[in-house]
Amino acid sequence: MTLHIERLSDPSALDALTAEWEKLNQQLIPRTPFTSPIWAKLWWKHLRQTRASRRHEFFVHIVRDSTGRLVAIIPLVITHQPAFGPLRLRTLQFFGASDGSITEHRRVICRPEDEAEIIQTFIRYLHDLKANWDLFLWTGMRINGQPRNTSKVYRKIPEYVVSLPTSWASFRAGLSRNMREKIRKCYKLLSRNGHTFVFCAVDRSAEIPAALDRFLALHAARARFKHAFKHRDYFAEPSRRDFIADCAVQMAKRNQLVIFELEIGGRVVASRMAFVFGSEMYLYYSGFDPAWGKHSVMTTLMCETFKWAIEHGVLLVNLSRGKDLSKLRWSPREHVFHDSALASPTLRGQFAFQAFEILVGQFSSRHL
Repeated sequence: MTLHIERLSDPSALDALTAEWEKLNQQLIPRTPFTSPIWAKLWWKHLRQTRASRRHEFFVHIVRDSTGRLVAIIPLVITHQPAFGPLRLRTLQFFGASDGSITEHRRVICRPEDEAEIIQTFIRYLHDLKANWDLFLWTGMRINGQPRNTSKVYRKIPEYVVSLPTSWASFRAGLSRNMREKIRKCYKLLSRNGHTFVFCAVDRSAEIPAALDRFLALHAARARFKHAFKHRDYFAEPSRRDFIADCAVQMAKRNQLVIFELEIGGRVVASRMAFVFGSEMYLYYSGFDPAWGKHSVMTTLMCETFKWAIEHGVLLVNLSRGKDLSKLRWSPREHVFHDSALASPTLRGQFAFQAFEILVGQFSSRHL
């Protein structure tokens, strides 16, 4: 495959690319919201940084084959730290850099079977632009798509997906005995204490803003809860809240967003955002009222969400990236992605790479 790489001039060029981008995005497996043109455009609008300490420069590229067909979007920024000056570090990163994991996947947008060749072609292209960058933090590579002998893999991140059968009974039967018991107890606990719940799947764009407010409040409440595994409030910053509000409404208009809620006594006590793409669903962040934590309301919400997915013809549920017990108990399949650091073949690049290796080594010794 002969590939041609083109750098887009400015963010307005993304609009002209939208139709082709969406067609390519439909060919990705598994689907996520982070590869869509909506996500990219809104990320640049709300979350790009222009501070004195850090500045994002638009550096998006597209890749076409010899027939002119779009085969990849490479949504990059050059992160300048500090924003200006001869001593600044110039780091290539995908859209989503420095957004506090709002963008859970940051990667080349292409079909899996094309990734290896696209990566190698783009590395050669970057070599010719070596004076414009120092370090490339290349995230989200599949196992077979790693640049060989040119970079260092510094992190491996799993993603978990669950294939759904045609009935809840079949799905539950395929879970471990321990998990089946947990499911039985979470429903029994609410009933025994005299509580009934209402499960809601909010998907109308007019109802999304109110449901999103409830989601954000519960997400923040869960982050403040000190008596369980700690989670950050990923939407604490106003710019991130503005971004997800804008994104949620736009994707709901395309029937690609649902906010699942569990209501008890007239109050929503658990919420989870999800993105739906035909027969696939991506489960995003969640939140719950800590006062109801002892009733396992999140487990109940997840069960009802799986039931909804099965009833609506969803065949694949993406539990998102990161390894934790709350995902493993649903008996998912694991996909592993690699994060790699690539140095520019310049003296500046080598210094930046060495400094990065020291930093990663210190992090690893403390946290791994």
